[in-house]
Amino acid sequence: MKTTRRSPVIRVVAWLVTATLTAPVLLLGQVARAQTQQVLRVIVADFVNKKGTLGDTLAVTARDAVYNELASSGQGRFSVFTAKEVIDEAVGEKIIPGPPASAVEPIHFGLSDLLRIAKSLNADAIIEGDVEASPVVRGSRSATVALSITLRDVSSEEFINGAVSRVRSVPRPGQTASGEDLVNKATADAAMEVVRQVVQRQIVTATVLNINQDIVLLNRGLRDGLHTGDELIVLREGTNGVKTQEGRIRIARSYSNDSEATVISDQGGIRPEDIARILYRPSQVVTPVGEIAPIHRTRGFNSSALGMTLAVIGLGVLVAAAGRGGQSSVTGVTAEATSAANAPAIKVSWRDNLFGQAGVQQYHVFREPDFPFGSTAPAGVTAGTTHTYIDHPSPYNPYAGGLQVQIGLPGTLLGTGVAACTLLAPAGTDYGFTAGTAYHYAISAIIIRGLNPATNGNGNGNGNGNGGGGGTTNGQECIETDPSRSGQVTPILPTTVTAPATQTQVDVNKFNLTFPSRPGADLFQVEVSTDRLFSNPSRIFRVQVASTAPNALNVAQSLPSTIDLTKQDTLTSDPAFKALVTAAPSKTNQGPPLYIRVGARNDSDNPGPINWISRNPGDGDKSFRYVYSDPVVVTTVNLPPAVPSGTIASAQNKVHSLTVRTATQTVASPTSLRPIRTTNRTPNITVPVQHIFIQVPQMLHGRRFRP
Repeated sequence: MKTTRRSPVIRVVAWLVTATLTAPVLLLGQVARAQTQQVLRVIVADFVNKKGTLGDTLAVTARDAVYNELASSGQGRFSVFTAKEVIDEAVGEKIIPGPPASAVEPIHFGLSDLLRIAKSLNADAIIEGDVEASPVVRGSRSATVALSITLRDVSSEEFINGAVSRVRSVPRPGQTASGEDLVNKATADAAMEVVRQVVQRQIVTATVLNINQDIVLLNRGLRDGLHTGDELIVLREGTNGVKTQEGRIRIARSYSNDSEATVISDQGGIRPEDIARILYRPSQVVTPVGEIAPIHRTRGFNSSALGMTLAVIGLGVLVAAAGRGGQSSVTGVTAEATSAANAPAIKVSWRDNLFGQAGVQQYHVFREPDFPFGSTAPAGVTAGTTHTYIDHPSPYNPYAGGLQVQIGLPGTLLGTGVAACTLLAPAGTDYGFTAGTAYHYAISAIIIRGLNPATNGNGNGNGNGNGGGGGTTNGQECIETDPSRSGQVTPILPTTVTAPATQTQVDVNKFNLTFPSRPGADLFQVEVSTDRLFSNPSRIFRVQVASTAPNALNVAQSLPSTIDLTKQDTLTSDPAFKALVTAAPSKTNQGPPLYIRVGARNDSDNPGPINWISRNPGDGDKSFRYVYSDPVVVTTVNLPPAVPSGTIASAQNKVHSLTVRTATQTVASPTSLRPIRTTNRTPNITVPVQHIFIQVPQMLHGRRFRP
């Protein structure tokens, strides 16, 4: 035994084995430090009280509680700007004229205002929140508060983190607490819980190592929290620290330490060293206060096995049909107008039919009439795992980053086991659309398939893939399937609300607004809500307005007549707005803020712009299918009605002073008098010649009185 230990060879081998086993442990600390989450600089926006209980007081309490928890528990993960810093920046950016009169008075910045403030402060994200509480009842023994927050990335305006919580607060044994105290306690507990969730949830930030066509290689994987199907935004940091969005990707394959992702959109040209940040998708929903959580039952039928069987059958049918001139493998093509960065955009989505379940290499996106099927290059392409495409206005070139188009060549042998298609590098040109023009989109697919053995062997029996083996070849070829077409879609430049201006006062009895026309938009929808997110249809008052200039830009539009908002049930369902309506009219009686926006669309589009509420391309309800303007927020006041004028009754009550001035008359003596006659021939009345003041009614029995 001792001889074995003294052997130099054995000792060297043992040393190497020991070093191999301990090296990962020694490097663990360095790896962990390298994977530390980036500290996010955030601002906290005003929260929204969805139920109205305790009004703005509850919203401010929830906002401050979340701020305090983040400042204490979020150290090392979050750096939070103070409310004073946000207000000072808003004043400096001339968003508001000065600080609010009260420190607890919410300002209700719009999203565009918050983005301006955040970018000016070089913040990474904006924290927004909704809160609601059970009504405060005297003698109540409990209170329930529901709180949800989201972190919106400033560069992409996408949600990257968030949390929800629902807390019920009860007094401790022997403790007496008012209903408001219980609500405050529940709010503090809910704030602690949502902050705990966002701190624990890892906001994965990866680095782009390489990009090959539509495949992006990232330096993060399963150990870092990236899973197949996760979506990430790709950002690029400029010299001044400001990040800009370059594209969006989806994880296709995730390994221990790295991942492969497919490109969903690549508007900026993704390149190595760009930053990829995972998006937040809520995994739970808080049951609103006062409602019972629904019970979701799952079906016992599992269609995955059936789907795989049909995929195999479909691929076989496709092989036979493609040899006869092609077969469509795409269905459900939907083109919907939308906006991106306040510019028009088109979202095209589709799905595979039975013939497109496997072997898809690339999808081709054609736009009729300017880039129809058969063009040298399509208007855009996507990876075979992607089923959406975002089209942009001119000037736009989706191939500027080196993206190439795969070409299907039926009947062309590519060789043994080769799964590749001919590549075309499109010439530099403008592939963007023109706003206001009606289009149709068509989608085709490039699919790899195995060659039919009956057409590929010469019977030599060598079976090496070079045409022999009597059908045992592994040769493959590319085919392009027939295109499937969408309905009509018209890209619309979002309009703007020109009047009333944001933060101005509006009389709810006589509401009207003005906004400019947009080419291609023949129908507008004016929406007013107490919900700044316009997420609850039951709280949105809406009225449609036909455009007077559907093919012109910036022609002033307005409502046909003023509208009394106090009589709209969708608004008075909000307790705060109801309180303004039921109170005595007054110039100083301020109501809750109202949010106003205008949607535009071409009413002939099918199905229309993206549905704001459902976001479902297959939703046939067009109530909220519009391209919307940025909302403006206004303050409200319920003014008393004006005093009637122009009637006989009011005229009889008006007394006017009539001043009759006469020129100085030379008289023989200071006591001389001059007669003045009345119109009814009564005896003369003599008065001194001086200034005569006569007060008479303006109207007398419908006839004008003449002195």
